[in-house]
Amino acid sequence: MISVPLKPFLAGCFQGVYVNGKQLDFSVSKSNHKIMPGCKVDPCENNKCKHGQCKLRKKKGGYRCKCKRGYSGKYCDKVPTCKQKIFRSRYTHPVTKCMSRTRIKFRRCEGSCGKDCCKPRKIKTRKVRLYCRDGYSYIHNLSVIRKCGCKKCQ
Repeated sequence: MISVPLKPFLAGCFQGVYVNGKQLDFSVSKSNHKIMPGCKVDPCENNKCKHGQCKLRKKKGGYRCKCKRGYSGKYCDKVPTCKQKIFRSRYTHPVTKCMSRTRIKFRRCEGSCGKDCCKPRKIKTRKVRLYCRDGYSYIHNLSVIRKCGCKKCQ
């Protein structure tokens, strides 16, 4: 026989209490002080949110998943596909129509980000010599995308 010291109270949710292999039935107990049937279930306890946080719905009940940036879907299981697409071309200034002689490596951001947008995360300025038809040339500061990622849409 094992002696277990008892605290002045037990608190929590019990699915079943067994003594000597028999389940106690509290509904027929003579003193069921502060014993209520059923247990409150926490909907977030075994949630299916893969890449997000479980948020309780107070009015509707149940839960919803608040996805990490870029992820989407009911359970935040749709992975973002935002990535950079690299291409090379000559740069032509939109106003002066002057052009670079060499092809320049550019990146364009493409893909999905759930409710967010696939946008440049890192941009660098590159100096490019542009040549005009009249023989004049000049150095132009050109913004070039270096990295893409999921950002809030504006």
